[in-house]
Amino acid sequence: MRDENGKFIGFYSPRYTQVPDDLFDELLAELTGSELKVLMYVVRRTFGFKKDSDNISLSQMVNGIRKADGSTQDKGTGLHKDSVIKGVKSLVSKGILARNRKKSYSGGYRPTEYALNISNYPLSDKPTRGYGRKIRPELSQKPDIQDTDKQEINITFSKPVDNSKILQEKELLGKILVTCRDLNSINFYRKVVKEVPQFKILSALSQVKEAQALGRVRKNAGAMFTDLVKR
Repeated sequence: MRDENGKFIGFYSPRYTQVPDDLFDELLAELTGSELKVLMYVVRRTFGFKKDSDNISLSQMVNGIRKADGSTQDKGTGLHKDSVIKGVKSLVSKGILARNRKKSYSGGYRPTEYALNISNYPLSDKPTRGYGRKIRPELSQKPDIQDTDKQEINITFSKPVDNSKILQEKELLGKILVTCRDLNSINFYRKVVKEVPQFKILSALSQVKEAQALGRVRKNAGAMFTDLVKR
């Protein structure tokens, strides 16, 4: 919040955008200023609006967004165009950002789709909401010791359950079913959410929705989604 002279005088509260803990714990010390600004802008445009991905143009990253009434939604990163391009390329090459460049029907390019690269592998033994690119070996299995009446020790091993992965798969499956409306292919869709990266699934769904809006779905949404995933 700013006063009449434009001086920042404090934050509005409570207004929050979820940010993965890994950004602070692992990446903050490694990222350059331009990388951090670009990454935080993508976080705001995705998680800040309860979305997994968003189409963001280079101009928006540089200059920000103005609403239809002329008011300012955000001011972008404050970086020069070249710095934004360099920051994006670096974040993608490091596996921090996922990027999907989409061609328009006229032959040019539409705003690129960005998402944080969410891995299915937790970075620690304790479940957290933050996931990163680094993949560690399967978590060590701790013995579950139970005493019997004879004081014998039975040792069983239980594989850790990644509840966050299960919830993510269920959410993705729900999005596919809502868009495709094809319950007959639910087993195939279950296989997709387990084997295909999340950002690719979201990209395919985005293309299907756009085709539906333009009346360009030839057979049905499920067939188009399946074709996009297989390709």
